[in-house]
Amino acid sequence: MQQIKGNRLSDGIAIGKVRIAGADRGVGNSDNLTGKRISANGMGPSEAGGTAGDGSERDRLKAAFARAVTHQEELARKAAYSAGEEVAQIFRAHAVMLQDELLLGEILEVLEDRKCTAEEAVSEVLDAQAARYAGMPDPFLRDRGADFKDIRNCLLEILTGEAGNAFAGESVILAGEEITPSDLMRSVPGSILGIVTGKGGYESHTAILARGMGIPGIVVPDGMEGVTNGIEAVLDATEGTLIIEPDADTLKHLQEKQEAFRKEAENAAAQKAEPFVTAEGRTVRICANISGPADMAAVLRSGADGIGLFRTEMQYLGSTAAPDEEKQFESYLQVIEQMAPGPVILRTFDVGSDKCPDYLHLPVEDNPALGLRGIRLSLTMRDLFKTQLRAILRASAYANVGLLLPMVVSLRE
Repeated sequence: MQQIKGNRLSDGIAIGKVRIAGADRGVGNSDNLTGKRISANGMGPSEAGGTAGDGSERDRLKAAFARAVTHQEELARKAAYSAGEEVAQIFRAHAVMLQDELLLGEILEVLEDRKCTAEEAVSEVLDAQAARYAGMPDPFLRDRGADFKDIRNCLLEILTGEAGNAFAGESVILAGEEITPSDLMRSVPGSILGIVTGKGGYESHTAILARGMGIPGIVVPDGMEGVTNGIEAVLDATEGTLIIEPDADTLKHLQEKQEAFRKEAENAAAQKAEPFVTAEGRTVRICANISGPADMAAVLRSGADGIGLFRTEMQYLGSTAAPDEEKQFESYLQVIEQMAPGPVILRTFDVGSDKCPDYLHLPVEDNPALGLRGIRLSLTMRDLFKTQLRAILRASAYANVGLLLPMVVSLRE
């Protein structure tokens, strides 16, 4: 028996055989795919004709992008039905990324300059984008690098003809260096019992999707030595532990714990609509923290009484330009209307430190955590601040809205 420790991504216990992600299809490794070539119409290289970097490669690339958009939209519809709107937004975001003309243009430029295949150009550009995000200090932004790997895999599967449903006819604990949202969503319902990944965090899209689908999971940053295809294992995500080839006593204990966890989850689901009252009879309001409207499906499922923190800066970080007043107003109003009559507390943008959009051109500081950020940045960039305040004040006419100003340290501020 061997124990591997990790960090929890999604609660629960899974018992079954391990399946290594991409072990038989090369999806998780772009090196396995770049050497393969298949034309957009399904013909092999000898049938399709053309050489790397010529017009046929450009056509293949554009056709793959179009098919990838359709594929991600299909996954979004499937996710909305099976795991909720919050999860569906992950794949809608992927579809938007695949419609970015700048991204396609960058890959086409590599294709022309290097005279390479479409597969190689896709891998070079999207791997570089993923690496750029992976090096960011903010965990939220760091986890977004996985989105570039996911759309890379989608494009490469289409280009090589390897796309299709995974894990049909078996129930497994899926393990791999990096498991993407598409790996989970393309599976047959119930076929993935749990996930063990080497990369990602609690706020990664894979973790969000796993929680939405009720799949327990952990991240094991120190490696998975001894984890092989087909080996028997127990994943205790509540403790952040993967147990390889458990002995009889351990297996029995975890089976009992699994059953207790299932009953506890059923009880929690039945009680979520009831008020939260202490033993002394005091009613306590339970509120949720969100980053945008995409989180509201999970909030409503949880039975939360309101929004305790709306991190509005996420709409500034996920764009190439600051959102205008109308876009912000619509975002706030979506949340307020869904949460009504419960309270919604909006925090004005806490940008700065490790959350620095390129378009703001913020200066490099020795100690950015205590520098130009939060309320200090808002008071410096007053036009940006006033735009947000106008949007919040307009939205506040529709329901119960509170305002939180971040990082205030003095009476003057």
